[in-house]
Amino acid sequence: AVSAGLARDAVSGLLEAVAAEQAPPSRTAPPCTADGAVTYAASALLLSWAMSPDLDAVARHDGSEGLVVLLFGWGGSSGRDLEGPRLWWCERGWTTIVATRSAFDEEAQASHIAAGINEGARVVVHAFSNNGLYMLKAFRRHWRGELAGIVVDSAPDTSFNAALLRMVANGAIRA
Repeated sequence: AVSAGLARDAVSGLLEAVAAEQAPPSRTAPPCTADGAVTYAASALLLSWAMSPDLDAVARHDGSEGLVVLLFGWGGSSGRDLEGPRLWWCERGWTTIVATRSAFDEEAQASHIAAGINEGARVVVHAFSNNGLYMLKAFRRHWRGELAGIVVDSAPDTSFNAALLRMVANGAIRA
């Protein structure tokens, strides 16, 4: 996993390189090329980093055994942003696992979350916006249990890819 400090340093280095129109230091991005690779790399890294300022952080707060809610945050959200909904679930006795999708290591993050769920647990996913649904899709590749429910909070915008939404629903909901 990439540390938040390293990501911040990389973003700063890339932005400074783009502003100065020069090649960035090799530790932050590929060398500059005539086709604008630095600008593209800076944009891609900024987008990835914005998905979660905590990068691959996953926070678990134990409640009743067998009741688990996964709170998958919107792009750029942090654990602190999700504290209100987390407390709401905790007050009702649910164990909460809070995460915002990390583009740096989404599969490892989803696998880590899935590994923390005991067999037979009653699992609800509370997904926020597009990024929450992307995280749900990644999670379902690693956890094949039955979901007790899905809360779609701050629903995806109308430009959300309908095919992806169908893939998320098909992977998460089984009749």
